[in-house]
Amino acid sequence: MVGIFGQYNKNGQVEEVKLAVNSSLRTNQTKFGQIYLRSSVVKKYEDDKIFFENDFYIVVSDGVLLNSTELKRIYKTKYISEVIILMYEENGENFFKDIRGSYSCSLYDKRKNELFVYTDQLADKKIFYSDFEDSFIFSSRLEELLIDEKVKKNEIDRESCISLLTLGADKKIFYSDFEDSFIFSSRLEELLIDEKVKKNEIDRESCISLLTLGFMLEDRTLLKQVKKLDAGSYIKVKKNKMAIYSYFKFNNEELHYDSIDTIISKMDELFCQAVKLQFEKDCEYNYKHIASLSGGLDSRMVNIVAANLGYNDILNYTFSQTGYMDATIAATIAADLKHEFIFKSLDDANFLYEIDKIANISFGSSIYYGIAHSHNCIEKLNISGYGMIHTGQLGDVIVGAFNKTKQIDLDFKSYSYSKRYIDKLEQISLGNYANDELFKVYNRGINFALNGNFAFQEFTESLSPFCNVDFMQYCLNIPVEIRSEHALYYKWIMKKYPEAAKYKYESINSKITTPQLVIKSKTFIRKIVNKILKILKLPNLFGYNSKNGMNPFDYWYRNNTTFNQFINDYYKQNYHFLELLDDEVSNMAMDLFEKGILVEKMQVLTLLSTLKLKGKYDE
Repeated sequence: MVGIFGQYNKNGQVEEVKLAVNSSLRTNQTKFGQIYLRSSVVKKYEDDKIFFENDFYIVVSDGVLLNSTELKRIYKTKYISEVIILMYEENGENFFKDIRGSYSCSLYDKRKNELFVYTDQLADKKIFYSDFEDSFIFSSRLEELLIDEKVKKNEIDRESCISLLTLGADKKIFYSDFEDSFIFSSRLEELLIDEKVKKNEIDRESCISLLTLGFMLEDRTLLKQVKKLDAGSYIKVKKNKMAIYSYFKFNNEELHYDSIDTIISKMDELFCQAVKLQFEKDCEYNYKHIASLSGGLDSRMVNIVAANLGYNDILNYTFSQTGYMDATIAATIAADLKHEFIFKSLDDANFLYEIDKIANISFGSSIYYGIAHSHNCIEKLNISGYGMIHTGQLGDVIVGAFNKTKQIDLDFKSYSYSKRYIDKLEQISLGNYANDELFKVYNRGINFALNGNFAFQEFTESLSPFCNVDFMQYCLNIPVEIRSEHALYYKWIMKKYPEAAKYKYESINSKITTPQLVIKSKTFIRKIVNKILKILKLPNLFGYNSKNGMNPFDYWYRNNTTFNQFINDYYKQNYHFLELLDDEVSNMAMDLFEKGILVEKMQVLTLLSTLKLKGKYDE
């Protein structure tokens, strides 16, 4: 299993866990008194991935630390392990606020008998955990926690199920807090090795979340007593008591009222720094560069800015239906930049057969197809000589915005994949958010969109310069009215990178220089054509039900008999797992599959595959 794992025994000595041998991972383990810690990490950026022990500390980490060179200079040492210890000693528990990158870390202070577990500011490196009466366990994968009987018995979270069936989904931490122990992991399925976790009940709110939104809200997982460590947070275990603290939170206070030119210049300066941090990290390890490229704005900006900064030896890849704009636009941009380019066709829909494989990676954190297409593509490539995968994730909602105006009331229904049971979202209790944009940044952005990194982290690391903490915070402090509807994004491109505007933008099927009236007219015509075709019971020309899309799901389902049969056979073979749920949620799932479009069917299959995985460990 990829990631870090740990157990804190509250009643005395802890036992080592037998390790499965995987030659593709670097694996280490240690135990000291009440503590057992282990890491099984991908052999990339290995100097950043710590496994260190001396008389005073144990430090275990996973991920890529972008500012390691700067931190080594500040703390006057050559070793990252010493950097982490010095940061902790000089700055205290909140030292992780100065970390930049996709990173999770566990630090055990032997003298104080205190355990700390951290995830980064965007929870890109996930940690799952459980706290029991006699122990605390954590892991990068929930499946590992199923060795504990308490985790096996964990109940399914009902509200998360409902969310997945409606909305669909960077190193994250999942945990479970029991009366006698606490466990955590950056992979949810790793927690299922714990007998306590296996017996945990399905969480009703999580089922609601899963069956409506298509992803998990906040710290929820499908298991009641297994939680995911929130972005910018850390766990502290002291005197057998576990507590969660926040060391960083984004805010969107409107602080920047400078001229648009001044804002663009500062924003561009920060973005260039973010791009340079990532690409220099590749150079530090003598890796070649690989970056995603599509018909959108975000990925092209990463590639064009990188080229302008002098990073030219870049391999681009994309995947979509053959002939769709994501492929044709990306191919043109790559050719103009003189980048190598690989296109992976999705025409056969083969990536959608990998339901169980994705459940092993994500444990139902989000609708499976969003992780499956990236995983299916990357596993076909030989990336041994390449570094992290550079993406453009979250660019459109950071330089842009989720909202048109500053909205206080939370709206978590607008992004649901399924509207059939949208009213069930009223049953979900939520934490406190200053406004709707911050709610969406943390849930739709971090908890859903960044779940795609699950696919990459099986093979390497992945980062987006739009997710750089300093860049992201600066943009969020720009008034939302300036950012909304891509107004600031377009001005940034036209002022700093006009060459990026000469290509079509897939989302509007036009160049960004096209007059808004023309764009809106084309969009209106597309909607009218689709509505007429729907009335006539004919396939749409655009969207899931047409061939003209990156993922034309319903077109595949209608025209690919093998794929159609697979979807229905999987449901028939596994629908009995719905017996683990209460009647209301079970009936929701059956209705969605039997009457829904393919996306809704896949929400149900995501739930079934996760229940099936839990059932495997219950036996």
